[in-house]
Amino acid sequence: MAKSPMDAPGPLDIGSKVSVRLHEPEGGFRDILGILETQTSIRRKNGPLVEFHPEEIATWRRVVTPVHLAGRGAPLSLRIKEIEKAASATWPAKEIEFLGEWVLRATGNFTMRANSVLALGNPGLDLDLALARVVAFYQSRSLTPTIHVALPTYSELDENLTQRGWQGKVQAQVMVADIESEYALNSNHGDWEFFTSPTDEWVAVQSDAGAQEIMAR
Repeated sequence: MAKSPMDAPGPLDIGSKVSVRLHEPEGGFRDILGILETQTSIRRKNGPLVEFHPEEIATWRRVVTPVHLAGRGAPLSLRIKEIEKAASATWPAKEIEFLGEWVLRATGNFTMRANSVLALGNPGLDLDLALARVVAFYQSRSLTPTIHVALPTYSELDENLTQRGWQGKVQAQVMVADIESEYALNSNHGDWEFFTSPTDEWVAVQSDAGAQEIMAR
């Protein structure tokens, strides 16, 4: 009897943590736990890639790690901090250095977001000392010292920077919305291809060659 597609991980499961139980040729089972890299391979926590055939699967499941998020009803400041951290994780800098609750990010001359301080709390130093560290960090890399300030949460920091002569350069509106079920991705619609990094054709759509390295991270 042929196995149903539901008996094996699908394209939308790639990137998820999964547990797969496989039939052993001599009888019995063996379990694989890790991140699904393709529909037929799992990357274990300690690094090795384990490949398997769908016909070997006895059972499998996604491993859901509890996530403690602020959600609706939480203070606006907490939700803003959460969103900013998530946004930074999707556009990771090549270099990261922590200064208290500030994250100093450097990547090169491409993209201001990955070449700025994400200031989400207390830097652990007097502000003058913290700013001196920031200036030294970016000047040593031939970059303009830049601080990403999330408003309205950190309006006091914004005012202090203005008083010290820092100038606003870019403003961005951050908007969020619930993803309703009708917008969910469906692997049954269209043709799907998965890559470990952006292709030249994909990047060429917006001529964002500089983003290729960032997205690969």
